[in-house]
Amino acid sequence: MTSQCRYRLNEPDVTFESFEGEILLIHLGNGNYFSLRGIAPAIWPALLAGHPLSQIVLATQECYSRPVASLGNDIESFVISLVESELIVERDDAPSSNMEPIQAPANYEAPTFEQFDDMQDLLLLDPIHEVDVTGWPQRPADQKEPSA
Repeated sequence: MTSQCRYRLNEPDVTFESFEGEILLIHLGNGNYFSLRGIAPAIWPALLAGHPLSQIVLATQECYSRPVASLGNDIESFVISLVESELIVERDDAPSSNMEPIQAPANYEAPTFEQFDDMQDLLLLDPIHEVDVTGWPQRPADQKEPSA
């Protein structure tokens, strides 16, 4: 992983929602869900916008009086965990526009990532996870609409 790597959400397999300073992600392919905490919710928008890691580290460093190397290690370890869990993937499109300032919490807390599998059976059983951009439910092409 280089400091110029850029990422995007692993769609359509992964979805996320932000709740009160925490990011919750669901990997619809394996039924695991994840919680991002610490400064992770603050850097998440910049990460998904496709900004290089080096730029995210520098923007985060402006919020805290911590050495860039220390922040870089924390953020890189966090991103490696996200990639290994198939939540984000490298992007190859054109770089995004200027980065918005990081809205970091007052106190530094390294980005953390927690994985849960206690609802895996339910999430995999639910047919809604097979939704694509056309919506749900989808009838097979050879199946007719029921007549009224």
